[in-house]
Amino acid sequence: MKLQAKIILTVIIITITVNFLFQYNFIRIQKRDSLLELSSKIEKTNNLLSKINSGPMFYYDTSLIETNILSFLKDPEIKSIRVIESSGEIDLFYENKDISSDEVIEVGTDVYYGGDKIGRIVTIYSKDIINSKIANFIKTILFSLVAGTLLLSIILLIIIRQIIRPIIELTDLSFEISNGNLDKEIHIHSRDEIGTLSRSFMKMRDSIKEKIQSLYIENEERKRAEIALTYKTDELANANRELKAHRIHLEELVQQRTSELQESLDRLGKTKDQLVQSEKMASLGDLVAGVAHEINTPIGIGVTAASHLENETARFSKKYKSGEMSKSMFESYVDLASESSRMILSNLLRAANLIKSFKKVAVDQSSEEKRSFNLKEYIDEILLSIHSKFKHTNVNISVESLEEVIMDSYPGALSQIVTNLVMNSLQHGFENMEKGSITINILKNGEYSEIIYSDTGIGIDKEIQKRIFDPFFTTKRGQGGSGLGMNIVYNLVTQTLKGSIICESELGQGTTFKIRLPLIIE
Repeated sequence: MKLQAKIILTVIIITITVNFLFQYNFIRIQKRDSLLELSSKIEKTNNLLSKINSGPMFYYDTSLIETNILSFLKDPEIKSIRVIESSGEIDLFYENKDISSDEVIEVGTDVYYGGDKIGRIVTIYSKDIINSKIANFIKTILFSLVAGTLLLSIILLIIIRQIIRPIIELTDLSFEISNGNLDKEIHIHSRDEIGTLSRSFMKMRDSIKEKIQSLYIENEERKRAEIALTYKTDELANANRELKAHRIHLEELVQQRTSELQESLDRLGKTKDQLVQSEKMASLGDLVAGVAHEINTPIGIGVTAASHLENETARFSKKYKSGEMSKSMFESYVDLASESSRMILSNLLRAANLIKSFKKVAVDQSSEEKRSFNLKEYIDEILLSIHSKFKHTNVNISVESLEEVIMDSYPGALSQIVTNLVMNSLQHGFENMEKGSITINILKNGEYSEIIYSDTGIGIDKEIQKRIFDPFFTTKRGQGGSGLGMNIVYNLVTQTLKGSIICESELGQGTTFKIRLPLIIE
């Protein structure tokens, strides 16, 4: 069943059902009202019959009764009237022969005269008029129902055709599109939803048409490309074989170069380790030379004082043996011996302290063992052992610490760090400067120690700062610089001592190295 038939049938069924229920209820009400009206009429008529016939019945005036009854029989709803007198003297029956209905209502009414019952009047009423009225009403309703339904169907058909026709056209268009016909046109120009839908269908059709054309062109191009590709398959295969051969050869070359580079890298690593060790040994050698130079001075003074004392003692002994000793000569010798002994002792103690410091620093640098030490005291010993490096310069070095800092770490690494920092300042920081100062501040911060090393040198350029800890980086290449000094410092701080180091510097404002080290290394 088509959609428009379904809609029309549904609307008609609903309309007929609703109208039928409404009319049925209306007829039922009309019938009830008609019966009520008839009942009221019957009651009034019987009361009237009782009143006008009470006198004639009492006086047995049958002619008057007949006249009264016949006048009432003119009513088309009264089928018959029967008058019965209580004594039986009067029993009259009058009937309207024109009424032959079987649906009747029989009503009896007592007749009174002077308060006494004198008889009874029985009236039979016909329902034909009511039934005829109801039947005519039903016919009218049925006619109007059929006419209204027919009119409604026509109106619905017209309206639905206006709605369904565009839908049918859209359905046909969809069917044609599904069958590949993209040239079919539809002519729906309404501004409602159907019109919007039809325009969307046309846009979809045009889009599909353009897409198919595009795919067709693309397919043709692909076919041409496949044909061209077929011609070049052999060439590509040959090229692929050549490329594979080149790739294999290249892989062999890469493998060979990789092996050579690995060997070079291994040699470079060994060379670096040797250079680092050489740097350490050179530092230790400088330390030995410096300490030897430092020890030479107090020992030389001691030897000179001892020699002078020996000569004076020989002269004093000669005077004493010859008996030429005077009191003044004795006192002079005692003063000389006392001064010489004091000088010899002080210089020997100085040499002993130098040897002690050298021994401690040298052993720490060579053994790389962990031990507990006072940080400030140990830095003082380091500076004492390298004093020869800066004693002839106009550079003042001071170590400051507000509290005692005890570390359980590797003093040899710390010695190398301080030595390299001082030598870096002397060689680079104070180049072409007449004087300067180096300050080493020691701080304790929780479980860490902080060493702030600052000099008042020429400072470091920003670009150099970025590479200052790189291995083999030096600004003195060709002048004896290895480029490993600050790299050794960085590795010792970060790897051996498990700390951190940063460099801060501005040209003309000196350089600061901030070193943060754990107090205890596990």
